[in-house]
Amino acid sequence: MKRSLTALGLVVCAISSVPALASGASAGPSPAGVPKSSAFTVPLRAAGPTASPAADQVCATVGGAEGCFVKYGDKFTAEDTASDGYSAVVYWTNYLWDGSSWRLYRTGGCLNSSGAGTKATCNYDFYENTSTNAYGAKGSQLAFQACTYDSPTDTVASCGAVKTAVNDG
Repeated sequence: MKRSLTALGLVVCAISSVPALASGASAGPSPAGVPKSSAFTVPLRAAGPTASPAADQVCATVGGAEGCFVKYGDKFTAEDTASDGYSAVVYWTNYLWDGSSWRLYRTGGCLNSSGAGTKATCNYDFYENTSTNAYGAKGSQLAFQACTYDSPTDTVASCGAVKTAVNDG
């Protein structure tokens, strides 16, 4: 229970550190120390909702972990791909179109601490790109990245590049 609570707290802070982590740099100290004022810049489509490529899922990788967003069912999978002592985690942010710009709606994470060769699935309920969202407009995108995470020290070891997906599944 402690690991999942720690990881959930980690999610909120780690998302704000994405620009530093996405470059491939090591995270160093615990993301809990990252100020919430850090910007999370995401390459979202500038002009409102559009359809994404036909792929049913979009994946992000880093050495030791793979994270995928499965559009149909609004699921994230976190796969531990290496026997390196780290867990696999996918940090995500959900952006909604408000009629004139993309607005951050919520953040979260999917943690797999079951060991190498395992995959965890986390089921969410995101607005669909074509349904009216909480801001009264249509449009839903996700930005996410796969990371390796050291549970005992509450430290992100490394993260891969940020991927985006339109939730049109």
